[in-house]
Amino acid sequence: MPVRPDFTWEQTKDEVFVHVVIKGYKKEAVNVLLSELFVKVNAPPTYLLSLDLLFPIDAEKSRYYFDHQIPSEEKAPPPTSSTATPPLVLHLQLRKQPVEKKEGETSREEEEEESAALWEALTVASLPKAQLLERRQRSMQKAEELYQTRLQQRQSQKEGEKRRLTEAQWEVERGQRHKIEERMAAERRSVEEDLDAWEKADMQKREEGEKKAPRTPADLLSGYGAENAEAAPSAPHDSTPQVRQTETVNVTLNFTPKYLALPTRSRGDEEYYRRSRYKPVSVEDSPLFWKEKGDACYHKAAQHHRLQDVSPQESALLLEHYREAIRCYSESIKRDGVFLTCIMNRAACYLQLMQYAKCIEDCTLGLTIVSNTPASEMTQDRYRAVLTKLYSRRAAAYGWSGQLALALSDLKMAAAYNILSEEEETQPALEKGKGYSSIQRDMTAVETVMREKGIPLEGEGGAGGAYAATMQAAAHHYYNHEYEKAAEAYGEVLAKEPRHPQARANRAATLLLLKQFKPALEDCVYLVELCKEVASALQESQQSGGIREEEFRSDDSDAEDSAEEEEETNEVETTELLKESVPKGEEANNKPLTKKQRREASRLLGEKTSQVYLLLKAYVRASAALCALKDYPQALAFLEQAVHISPYDNDLQEDYQRLVEKVRMDTLVSASAGSVRKEG
Repeated sequence: MPVRPDFTWEQTKDEVFVHVVIKGYKKEAVNVLLSELFVKVNAPPTYLLSLDLLFPIDAEKSRYYFDHQIPSEEKAPPPTSSTATPPLVLHLQLRKQPVEKKEGETSREEEEEESAALWEALTVASLPKAQLLERRQRSMQKAEELYQTRLQQRQSQKEGEKRRLTEAQWEVERGQRHKIEERMAAERRSVEEDLDAWEKADMQKREEGEKKAPRTPADLLSGYGAENAEAAPSAPHDSTPQVRQTETVNVTLNFTPKYLALPTRSRGDEEYYRRSRYKPVSVEDSPLFWKEKGDACYHKAAQHHRLQDVSPQESALLLEHYREAIRCYSESIKRDGVFLTCIMNRAACYLQLMQYAKCIEDCTLGLTIVSNTPASEMTQDRYRAVLTKLYSRRAAAYGWSGQLALALSDLKMAAAYNILSEEEETQPALEKGKGYSSIQRDMTAVETVMREKGIPLEGEGGAGGAYAATMQAAAHHYYNHEYEKAAEAYGEVLAKEPRHPQARANRAATLLLLKQFKPALEDCVYLVELCKEVASALQESQQSGGIREEEFRSDDSDAEDSAEEEEETNEVETTELLKESVPKGEEANNKPLTKKQRREASRLLGEKTSQVYLLLKAYVRASAALCALKDYPQALAFLEQAVHISPYDNDLQEDYQRLVEKVRMDTLVSASAGSVRKEG
């Protein structure tokens, strides 16, 4: 509820005094505005006093102050308690504008003007509201102009003071520089004087020596010869330097270790760009800028896509939004080729535009990036979510392009990675997670269409699809940390199909978690033997120093192959001459690989990429099992093969270096122990 203003006023011929009693407020909470025809005292939120003055005042010379002294005419209210503070009193001292004195006025006229200078009332009583508001607005505008003028004067005064201080500092620096220059000049003069004195003394010594030089044989017997004879024995002792130290000095140099900062795959995440200290010079050079712009276009298109009745114009706008999103995602990928989120989102846009081939390419690229990403740089939940999206989108592209068998295979992979939690397992099928139910519905629809078209399913036409349900159940147990059940499920698959690579690899990982190292090692060795063709191709590529780009092309002509065969036959005659000098055990290892063999190895690796990753996992898991069994040299051999396959995995390199150091230390310890036994 607003508080009724309580004030009194009095006047003289030059000033008007207004005393305002404000209860319950501090002086910091009171705002006072003094203008030519309007005075406002505001203490938000409940106190407001506005006075429309009868005559104008001089706002520049008017002032106000606070105290706790109530005017003597009023009777102060008795305090409620001994600790009660007296109310706050605001005193306004308003300066009247002086009346201009005309020439020729008499003393009586002056007295009349003085009596007229006294106000009949403090405020305007009868005035229309429009005129009152206009009068108040003009007064406040003048007060604002006065405030701006004072502010500019204060700013200019502050700048002038700052300029004056700067000039004074400059003068001090000039004086210091002048003193320094004077000292330098004095030191230079003193050094020059010393140098001149030394030159003069040296010249005098030379002149004296020339004067005393013997000119005749008789001068040799003079004092000059005696002086030189006395000084001669001491000359060799003064001029001969002392012998340097002949002992060996060992100097130890301690350098600060320099750690090589290698880029990791985590730069494809959004958090990396927000945390990174190395910001691009331009905003448009940041991959995150284009990613956010593409997300905005994609969300606009998604909003139009949700509408049921879409006009042709809205449909064209929808397609334009998707194209713009693709352009933005492509710009982001140009600046960071492993920005996984942009690759996935661009695949979704291609799918909406029915460009299925490009969608399949992006999904395949995303799967390749995920497979090359070390496990320490991606959480398990994100790993499963990313694989679910990539497989489901590629399955949709395969399905709409007519490749139903591939679509069904990808849908099964998406369902395997999209594992339900324990709470969702207890719910009915219709109440389960949206992603899981949609994948299951898509799988059912694809199987129905394949049966209608007479296309055999994987379970009906081959042995691989017959174990899909069991593999999915085993994966479900694995991600729920039920490793014993997962191992039993994988064992059921291997009992029916021992050459099932995925089941063999997954069971090895499960047995490692169960600390059953010998069975895990047997599975890994069996898997390496199963993929021995790819392993030999990898070994050939390592021996040849890698596959060159011109050798990787698959469109080489048969003429080149025949020419290579002729070159090989010509080389046979030369190599046969060198067989006698090469030992039989080293002959097979030193045999060079031909260009055709290297190209065949590269073609095999390109066709069987999945087996390469199976081999990588088998090597790493076999090394882990052997380390648990304390067989470190054999573990090092397996881990070395894994490092050859993935040389840019930082975690793998660290494990390899640690294992190398362990084997080296064990070798030194065993060698020292053997020498001690011999001495004993």
